[in-house]
Amino acid sequence: MDKKRKYGRYPLERRYRDYLFFDAFVKLTGHMYHFEVTGLEKIDPFEKYIICPNHESDLDCMWVWAALSECYSIDDMCALIAAEHLDDPLEKFIFRVSGGIPVDRKGDFSGALRRAAYLIEKKKKLLLIHPEGTRTRSGNLGEYKKGAALISKNTGVKTVPVRIIGSGKIYPVTNRLPRLFDIENIEKYDLKIIFGDPIDPEGKSAQEITDELRRQTEEM
Repeated sequence: MDKKRKYGRYPLERRYRDYLFFDAFVKLTGHMYHFEVTGLEKIDPFEKYIICPNHESDLDCMWVWAALSECYSIDDMCALIAAEHLDDPLEKFIFRVSGGIPVDRKGDFSGALRRAAYLIEKKKKLLLIHPEGTRTRSGNLGEYKKGAALISKNTGVKTVPVRIIGSGKIYPVTNRLPRLFDIENIEKYDLKIIFGDPIDPEGKSAQEITDELRRQTEEM
């Protein structure tokens, strides 16, 4: 990543077509897939949260935002997303709609973390961070990193473990675009978003928060 990247410009300002696209994406998701959302009653729409889902596909963030669109506006949302998505026009579009803050996974990502912490503390209600940092290739949970927990400790904002089930089949790493229908079994794909119990950072270390995020996600 360019060390001179100006994080203050992120998330990129959404355009009118971005709002239209997100509304269409939410409707298409509900129509094309067996889209099931559970645990949403644990989310208080008047509170801020750091949303921490497992990571199986490039559309995980969008599907989590779709699940939360009943409670929050897309303008309430931002997310830490790999910087390489800015290099492709289609991926950059999704990056902007998602409220992306670019992260250099192989370099210094302290600027991205500072920007994310500022946004969730001052401007946004939801910040999405994948604790694994990258998509799983096996379907199993990867190592959980402490970035979300550190921001939670520094801001006092609760973290929420989220389990996404089915996105890896719909949009595997090897595919350029997501699948819309399970042709082999002649049925819709299942796509589930499960929200766990919010974790209050008070009295917990960053490692304890990270361990609790992973434990809940494994059990869901």
